[in-house]
Amino acid sequence: MIYEECVKKWRKSKEKDVLDRFFQKFTYSSNKINNKETKLRDVENIFNGIDINTSEKTIREIKNHKELCDFVSKLIKDNNSELSVELIKKFHYILMKGCFGEELLMDGEKPEELRNNQYIDGIDDREEVCQLNVEESLRVLVDEINAIQINEDNALRTVSYFVCCFHRIHPFRIGNRRIAGMIINYLLIKNDLPPIIVFYHDIEEYHQALEQFRNAQGHLKMEKFLSIQSYKTWLKNYNVRMKKLKDFLGE
Repeated sequence: MIYEECVKKWRKSKEKDVLDRFFQKFTYSSNKINNKETKLRDVENIFNGIDINTSEKTIREIKNHKELCDFVSKLIKDNNSELSVELIKKFHYILMKGCFGEELLMDGEKPEELRNNQYIDGIDDREEVCQLNVEESLRVLVDEINAIQINEDNALRTVSYFVCCFHRIHPFRIGNRRIAGMIINYLLIKNDLPPIIVFYHDIEEYHQALEQFRNAQGHLKMEKFLSIQSYKTWLKNYNVRMKKLKDFLGE
């Protein structure tokens, strides 16, 4: 299986430099989906403490994402935090601080806080609508994930399920996709499994997988999508790129 090969590559190449390069490419692709101004070279420079010349918005987004990557790395190294609603809120605060516009702030929304209204979900074929409390729904999802011993046999299935459910709950007004991506990579790395980049040019397929889940067709399409993204992250041109670590996971 493709994912098994990704696991092998990951476990053979867990040098800190490789993980650092992963986080740079992950930051680049995650931010570029929403901000086309994002450039890989700018991400690299910020990760290396070099000033860049671009908009304050782009600088803030990259710096926040780097700070979250550093935070996640420390959590994994310390190995003392399981997934929780409180941790998810912390992720959101680090990622989104300084990024909320005036309209959101006037609505009473701010980083770290869950959406201030109830979530209405109607995804099955009968279009039934039920009202769910956002925090309660998120806590139930977190408990489900924490009850699973994630391994290479169930990893893609588990994180695919999480991503789809997380988007259905839509716990924050903005930043849900980027938070979901960081959470699944936290779960994967924590369990000695290869993290995954959702490449910005494949985002339409990501949305299609979410739509299939919303239409009560399960999360298999998302699982297949993440399997392909894992291949692109770790196997595509892997041996060539590893010859020059600087170019690892480069454009």
